[in-house]
Amino acid sequence: MKWEPIKDLLNIKERMNRIFEESIARSRGKKDFDAVSWSPPVDIYEHEDCIVLKAELPGIKKSDINIELHRDTLILKGHRRRKKESLEENYLLLERHFGSFTRIFNLPKMVQPDGIKASYKNGILELILPKAKEEKPKKIQIST
Repeated sequence: MKWEPIKDLLNIKERMNRIFEESIARSRGKKDFDAVSWSPPVDIYEHEDCIVLKAELPGIKKSDINIELHRDTLILKGHRRRKKESLEENYLLLERHFGSFTRIFNLPKMVQPDGIKASYKNGILELILPKAKEEKPKKIQIST
């Protein structure tokens, strides 16, 4: 068996992220929080006027995805249901993950909640989060 140190490091990173997300959810008092059984891959990038999040969620119904925004924290939850295609003991290889997941992201900037757009196509969830307008300092004139 070939040793792949990069793959091992990525697995450790994923486990550490999962532990971190679980502890944040518990500290926020989430009563409906289940242990994270898997974590979908997510890309987040920034444009001048918005932040874009893309998550791979193949096989998940739109109704099984929940997105919440709390100030600068985005919470993505969902559930992938397993279809009973075969008895578990008959599987030779089982790499797909099923069950609940929760991902928590601290956004680099505040966003405008009213302008958020979400689309779900071909198993890819895309969120466009418009950045909140930064308040410019108000110049105060001194009267004489």
